Amino acid sequence: VLAQYATVAEILQAYRNEDFRTAVQLYIDMDASLITDENMLNIFAGIQADIKTIAPAELEAMAAEAEAAGDHELALHYYESYMAINDRNPQIIYNMAMIYQAMGDTETADQLFGQVIMNFSDSELAAGLFFYFRGQRAKRTCLRKENRRESGWRNHLFMKRRSRR
Repeated sequence: VLAQYATVAEILQAYRNEDFRTAVQLYIDMDASLITDENMLNIFAGIQADIKTIAPAELEAMAAEAEAAGDHELALHYYESYMAINDRNPQIIYNMAMIYQAMGDTETADQLFGQVIMNFSDSELAAGLFFYFRGQRAKRTCLRKENRRESGWRNHLFMKRRSRR
């Protein structure tokens, strides 16, 4: 509990010093539910609105830096923190999907891509994903047909060889 009070004081200090990145990092990692003092709650409420205004841009930048450094887990942490503040940005959802895809979690990636398509259908990202997945489905269909043709051709050759014996 005392740590949360100290964190509020650190957030306030960072904010006053215009060190918004530090303020945002402290903010996303604290548990505000542990603050029970009325005065501290008022102080926290006063800076919370400002922090929520500056946090998305800071979190997006921090996530991009983490991603560029190859730290997918940290990038996801920042993107998830962003989503807790503003879940209406298709680019953030897309970025998260790309990270999950890079990590090999295609199921989660596809769910997130689906959210972009379904919830932001008028965005360029949704249109691009729609055509990408449509192309992937067409490619899989062609591959299946090609495999069937090859399989049929191989069976035909095999039967021809057997009949010669």
